[in-house]
Amino acid sequence: MKRIISTLSLISLLVMVGQSQSLTGGCFDEYTTLFKIRGAKFVTDGDQKIVLATRGGDNLSHCFMGKVTVKNGEIIFPVSIEKEDGTFEIFKTELTPAFKTESPTSSLKIEGGKTITFRTTENDLVKIFFISFLEAKPKANKIAPSAKSFLK
Repeated sequence: MKRIISTLSLISLLVMVGQSQSLTGGCFDEYTTLFKIRGAKFVTDGDQKIVLATRGGDNLSHCFMGKVTVKNGEIIFPVSIEKEDGTFEIFKTELTPAFKTESPTSSLKIEGGKTITFRTTENDLVKIFFISFLEAKPKANKIAPSAKSFLK
């Protein structure tokens, strides 16, 4: 009995760890691919719901729900991360100084429902996805009934 309980505990732990982080791109690459395949509508002005995806130097990715203000097709800092209780906290990270000066205006633009990939001072990658503007999943074609069904 103790062996079964410890096995179930181990499986639960592995599932929880697997949901919060995954190897080789994980949710960072999954969201990037999803938006590349499906595309997105134009992101309108106002406070918008987002997924904030991060990938560290160890190639582990983490994705969090959040919100950011959009004006004229650009993000307006700060970005807020949603807590489990529904409250929001400002995402505290610094962009690398070189990245800030390369193209400060174009780096804030939203294209295809997502931002460019930002690099932080901790050398992590960050990208923002506007999930409410993701194009709908293509509908499958309806299969015709058998021709025999029309002979009645």
